[in-house]
Formats: sequence, structure tokens, C-alpha cells
Amino acid sequence: MASLALDSQLHSPSQSGAALWHGARVLRGYYPQFEVEDRVAPHFAIDIHLSKPYSLEWKRRGTYERTWMVQSNLCLSPANEPISMRWRDTLELLSVHLEPSLISKTAEAMGLRGQFEIPERHGDTDTQVEHICRALWVESEAGYPTGRIFSDSLSTALASRLLKNYGVQRPKSESEAHLSPRSWKAVRNFIEEHLDQNIGLEELAQVAGLSSYYFARCFKATVGLSPHQYIIERRIERARHLLSNSSLSIAHIALQCGFSDQSHLTRHMKRLMGVTPAAFITSSKIGSKNIP
Repeated sequence: MASLALDSQLHSPSQSGAALWHGARVLRGYYPQFEVEDRVAPHFAIDIHLSKPYSLEWKRRGTYERTWMVQSNLCLSPANEPISMRWRDTLELLSVHLEPSLISKTAEAMGLRGQFEIPERHGDTDTQVEHICRALWVESEAGYPTGRIFSDSLSTALASRLLKNYGVQRPKSESEAHLSPRSWKAVRNFIEEHLDQNIGLEELAQVAGLSSYYFARCFKATVGLSPHQYIIERRIERARHLLSNSSLSIAHIALQCGFSDQSHLTRHMKRLMGVTPAAFITSSKIGSKNIP
């Protein structure tokens, strides 16, 4: 949403915000309908919804879910993780961005062992979080008249509340956060054998013998992509092969590669390869004619 570093891309006629104070930045503005696909932001974000009720679509485990959002509902977006969501109404949001360093320092001060993060979630109502965010907004609009100590205290209190209510512990070491060679081979084979199906995160986690959350972290540490991103890339590669070497229709190829329809294939192929399926077929035919 607006918190996903989209401020430069969304037309926001009444948006205003404050400079970074003690690892926190607060923004408020109006945002028109928009779609975010695998957007990654360097900060953790809290969005508080101030507008009328609307339907938010957000991606979990590779498929979109709908959450009915009402005034004061929260959206929590983790740092450095791909986020996909879309909305079809103009929204008014109060957003607070927190630096990962603030989260980690607060966790350490709270005596929490290991590394903690706050996973993505939508639709919660948390009066205390809302009050702190609103207080930060009032301070920023007034130019921080009470000085840095008050805004620092608010930022730390916000991070503490989020860790206490929504925090999840990360794996203890980098070596623990990787798939073993055997697990990676099993997962890779499973994906290739079921690429035409709607593969779920839980299914892949079961193949690896891990919880869904831990598997997702291990997969990304091993492959460099989230499970969803990897599967999309494998589907595009299979589609590219079929488009070059078969007479099947684009719609048929899309279904064989696990895309919901032709437009789904077209959107991802254009994003990853810079070309539509139809244009790819044309270029492939031209290339084959030029081969002596």
C-alpha cells in the first residue's frame, strides 16, 4: 500500500509527512486505486485506515485473499519481503514506517532472545497502536514541539507493542535458515511435477518437513527468491519453451503452466521478459526462419 515505498508512484494530492525521527517516519494522505505486485520496501510499515469500508485483496501463499477493511483497521507490512495487494477505492491512510534497526534494538532492550520480525497481516484493530501512531502524527505536524525525547519514546513504545503482540522469532543462525540439499531437491522436483497446479506453501513445507513460516525463510535463504517468485519464474520458463516448440494456443499453454488464464501469463511474462506471449511467438518464428 502507500507504505510500500509507493509515495512517488501514487498521486496523493493531500499527502504530507515528517522526516525520519529515531527510526520512524509518519505519513498521511489519500491514495487512489492501485495494484502492487511483489513490491519490497526497506522499512516495516503500519497503515491505519481512515476511510470508508472497502475490500482489500492481498496475496498469501501465492493466491489472493480478500479482507474487509473498516476504519481503524491495521495493515502490517514487513521490511525486505515481497508484498502483493490491490484495492479499487480511494483510501485515506495514516502510515508509520519503522526502520528494521529500531525493531531489533527494541527487541534487545525487551530481553527477547534471537532475532524477531513482524509478519504481514491485515484487518486487526489495535487501539494502543492507533493511539501511538496518531500521537506521532500530531507531533510531526506540529514540528515536534516537545523535542526528540517524546517522539523517541513514542517510536520505541510502538515497536515494543508490535513485537509483544505480533512478533515472531527468526531462526537462530544463518545455517539453520537454509534447506538441506536433500530437502531442496525434493522441493524442486515437487514444484516441477506440479507446476500446472495451484501449489500451496503448506504443501511445499510438508515436502521439506518444516513449518510453513520456517520453510518460507529457509527457501528464500537457499534460492534467493520467495517460493512464489521462484514458481512464477519456473512457470514462465515452461511457457517460453511451449510457446517456442508447440502449436498449443496461448490460453492452453497458460493453463498447462499453472497460470489462472492467458492474461495472468501475459502480465508475468511482460514483467519478467519484457515481451508478451504473442510477441514472443512472432519473434521465435522470425528467428527460426533466419536459421540456414
